Amino acid sequence: MESKKLEYKDELIAGQDIIAIKFKGNDPLGKVMRSIEGIVRQTLEIDSPKFFERYIGWDMTDGTFKAKWEAFKPGDRWTKMNITIICWGEQSLKDKNGWMSLKISATIETKVYYHHSIQKSLWWTYAYSFYNRHRRKLWEQYRDYVYEIEERIREELGISRKNQHQVHASG
Repeated sequence: MESKKLEYKDELIAGQDIIAIKFKGNDPLGKVMRSIEGIVRQTLEIDSPKFFERYIGWDMTDGTFKAKWEAFKPGDRWTKMNITIICWGEQSLKDKNGWMSLKISATIETKVYYHHSIQKSLWWTYAYSFYNRHRRKLWEQYRDYVYEIEERIREELGISRKNQHQVHASG
């Protein structure tokens, strides 16, 4: 008998679907590339197989770049956290000054496999009676992780939350 899947996702960032960070200053791509894996892995307390460097592109003719990283944190047998960080921008090939936009998105995802409608009904009863409270606690914990990652990236770039669009020329 073939199993079927119930799957539902929720955004972890309250009131929006992404966190956006803008940066102007010295070596934007280098600062993010040197620190992003450590920030995400330490914050989520995950090992390297759960962190993926999906894409890094650098144009050596004009200094434009883009990059994408993804990670997941297992919660329990049904639920996990997914986070995606994307950045793009441009920096001078001579002095490395430039700009960068960075976006963080994160979801909590629950997948349950079942073979027939009785199992599906049992899951919904269990979820309504017990599991949804546990999932809510995971959601709150994962949301805190996302905001901690945001803060650590801002610290690495030298950007406070109040002055996120401020120009930073320090290296």
